[in-house]
Amino acid sequence: MRNINMWVYDGVGGVTDNWKKQNNLWTETTYETYWQQCECLPPSIMNGSSFMMGEPYTHTEDNFPVYAVFMKVHNRYFSKNDDVRNFNPLKYTFEIMKQFGME
Repeated sequence: MRNINMWVYDGVGGVTDNWKKQNNLWTETTYETYWQQCECLPPSIMNGSSFMMGEPYTHTEDNFPVYAVFMKVHNRYFSKNDDVRNFNPLKYTFEIMKQFGME
């Protein structure tokens, strides 16, 4: 199991690794990382306790930006990279709850 204190982007099961493997999984992180990422740049999109980073990680083949997404669900914090067109906090909440057995 991945240690949530690891830097969220690095290592096996980190946000970057998951994006490159195209597995669309969420990575659990800490309160401190969540807030540090929220405050380092103004979010590009924010809705409640979910946001996309202010600077894209990469772009899709059709040139849409891909951002790190951060979510707070049941006082736990999660991240993954996603295409800006997919930003949907309700859908993300259900994905996280299913992946982490929070149903």
